[in-house]
Amino acid sequence: QSKNNPSIYDESLSFLAPSFFLNTNGQGLLYQANLDMDHLLDYCPSTSCIIPMILRRGERKEKLISHVVERFSHLIELRDTMNLQNWIGVIVDMYSKSSDAIEWDFDSTACLVPKATLAVFDELPVVNDLPVKVPAFCSQILTQFELLHCIFLPQAIAAINEGDAEKLRLISSLSVHYLVEMERKMVLPSVALQSFIIAILCRTEQDEVLSSFLSARQTQWTIMRRRKHMNLPTVHRMYFDSPGAVSFAEALFLIASSHRS
Repeated sequence: QSKNNPSIYDESLSFLAPSFFLNTNGQGLLYQANLDMDHLLDYCPSTSCIIPMILRRGERKEKLISHVVERFSHLIELRDTMNLQNWIGVIVDMYSKSSDAIEWDFDSTACLVPKATLAVFDELPVVNDLPVKVPAFCSQILTQFELLHCIFLPQAIAAINEGDAEKLRLISSLSVHYLVEMERKMVLPSVALQSFIIAILCRTEQDEVLSSFLSARQTQWTIMRRRKHMNLPTVHRMYFDSPGAVSFAEALFLIASSHRS
């Protein structure tokens, strides 16, 4: 509402879907309601899971990602694990419904594998400077590529640089939760995400968790191969169908070398 426009609660206004108000006092004036995202977010609690609403807006994806990243970062600083896990569940639920996004994501994340090893990093990834162009059909979801590049990697690298072990363990917990949520929706985690989880578990010296994770990966791949051979429903693509899988062994070698040193 601006100074010269009536309140939407004015009795002379009649609502017309999807976003119009008609002045019924004979003036014939038609108003369109627009949502000011910046103003709205100022009044929304930082813990509110408004990701679906944010992603449905018609604004530039870069601006929307900035909003999401800002809120994620705030919750990470608060160590608010419950809300962070809820947010991840919502993100995965939306993501799992877009087969085109999953197909694109599976290949595009291959370029993140070297940085995902956490073995060599010169600087933090720039949130609004993605190394690949995200297609239009991903406009209303957050891809694995965006979550890794904009949230998990910057937060993990910052924690390493700051020597914040508690924060690094939180990021490791969230990344594993993200992977589990995707597999629950029959979506195969990317090679980059799996490399990142292995690397961060090594960094935080969670050897038992890492051993369980690798054992679960081996079991999962065996099950997927069997289900595929029997023509049973499985994930959208097999792990070894990805071009990123070619560099997976190199990523593991980098992680192991870095961990030993």
